Amino acid sequence: MERAADAVPTINGHPVPLVSSADLLTQVYQEFLATIQREIRGYALLHGASLVGPDGRVTLISAPGGHGKTTLTLALAARGWGVLSDDYSPLELRTGLIHPYPRTAAVAPQGDAGMPDAFRTLSDQPGRPHLFGKALIDFGEALGEQAVVKEPRPLGRVVLVAADLDRADPLGVPPPERMTIGAPLPAAERLEARLVAVPGVRVVGRVEGPDLASWALDVDYGLGTAAALSEVLDDPAIRFIERDRGERPDFSRPPEARPIRRHEAALLLGRELLNRRGGDRALAGRPGGLVGLIFDLAGGLASASCWLLRPGPLDQTVELIAGLDAEGAR
Repeated sequence: MERAADAVPTINGHPVPLVSSADLLTQVYQEFLATIQREIRGYALLHGASLVGPDGRVTLISAPGGHGKTTLTLALAARGWGVLSDDYSPLELRTGLIHPYPRTAAVAPQGDAGMPDAFRTLSDQPGRPHLFGKALIDFGEALGEQAVVKEPRPLGRVVLVAADLDRADPLGVPPPERMTIGAPLPAAERLEARLVAVPGVRVVGRVEGPDLASWALDVDYGLGTAAALSEVLDDPAIRFIERDRGERPDFSRPPEARPIRRHEAALLLGRELLNRRGGDRALAGRPGGLVGLIFDLAGGLASASCWLLRPGPLDQTVELIAGLDAEGAR
């Protein structure tokens, strides 16, 4: 990222106009993600943490917010697994390699009972930078440089976390979610008109500040919703997007894992990829559009076993992930 002469930050030459009443780091980070989607070719920027297990292969853990992805990542890292990323994982489609991504974890300042002490201590430090209200902690700072993997590694397992295995249907309609987006006031009426025109999107609230409008949306996915909404979310006026799937796992129950085929995992990962800001950039210039993307993702998963996981108590869930074999269903 660079800072232009008029103090407007730029990313790869693209200006990032900031809204002062919204979190500045969040705005820059989300534009950074959109820029990656716009610029990279031959990769898929998957939403998930990536860790290198004792066998030297990567386990990718993908989960909606509130499903324990970061808690699992910290627990595995504290047990000696190497860390490639906590939040997003660049998959090289041709080789099946996962590449390193910015090496920080975003943790709740108060933390939960499962947070390793090294992260808890750092999260409480005054002046610690925050993103989406969470403290940013460098894995090398917390656990030592040996914990950070700096070279690409082959993908060995894909673990897709769900609150209910019976309802996690790769071929079904994505579950409803609550979404909050914000944009500068001058763009508010134009954006709201675009939002209400998207099938399956209902505006349930709008709040205006000195220079920012924000909307709470209920999104009920159906035919055409994801594609139409993705076009709106890619509007350059949007400064932040937050998502909430609502349903949370019952962490008191024993965890359970079920193998799925890689084309099913590719569908779930592709759906999540497209459902984020800049997601439709993944289709830009790709032969076959969405179908081509799913086939490319399935090819990138060719050497990986794929699993659906319903998490439970932390120690039991970590042991279950560590014990997943490398075969699974293909």
